[in-house]
Amino acid sequence: MPRASTAPRTIECPKCHQQLPQWAQQCQFCKTQLFPGAVRNINEATYAARNKPTWTEVAYIVVAAIVALQGVFMLLEAFNVIPNLWYEIGGGTFFGIFGSIQVALGVGMLCHQIWAQFLMKWICVLSILGGGFGFLRTLMTLGLREPDYVGMVVQLFSFCFFCFALYVINTEADV
Repeated sequence: MPRASTAPRTIECPKCHQQLPQWAQQCQFCKTQLFPGAVRNINEATYAARNKPTWTEVAYIVVAAIVALQGVFMLLEAFNVIPNLWYEIGGGTFFGIFGSIQVALGVGMLCHQIWAQFLMKWICVLSILGGGFGFLRTLMTLGLREPDYVGMVVQLFSFCFFCFALYVINTEADV
């Protein structure tokens, strides 16, 4: 049994080669008037090949999802759904505020909102600076106390994540 086509019916502009809806009478990109016979239909294989996301587009979505999920985690800590020591000493409000901000940034980035991309870019820059200096401070104090290898790995991972996130946002974002 043949499968029904799920790809939208599109045509190609003869001048700029952009994909257009089959019912278009004028190209929305180059304003060329379209008439029957001047355009050609695009088959499903061509449509799929042209619309395959790049690795940076996928990475942008993953980074935005991680930011949103981190915010959800902080909100769960704020309401003590996930037990933590900070809640016991009154840190629930802090986690609630920052968790809400992270959820809003993650969802805003998923929706390609410029304000979220702009704020996330600066959060990445500040986190890279703070994480870099924190890691250097940890390295400088290695001889003075017991080394905290887990803390060093977490700081290094956070530093690398924010560097990668900044690269992806600069590559894919509108700001």
